[in-house]
Amino acid sequence: MGMVESVHLALFHWVLNDVFARINHEGRYSGN
Repeated sequence: MGMVESVHLALFHWVLNDVFARINHEGRYSGN
């Protein structure tokens, strides 16, 4: 796996986690 693929995969997971956090009101949004 190249550098570009690694960054793309990491970015994809970051966005996916952010979306789930918004839906479930968990993660960094739990303190608000």
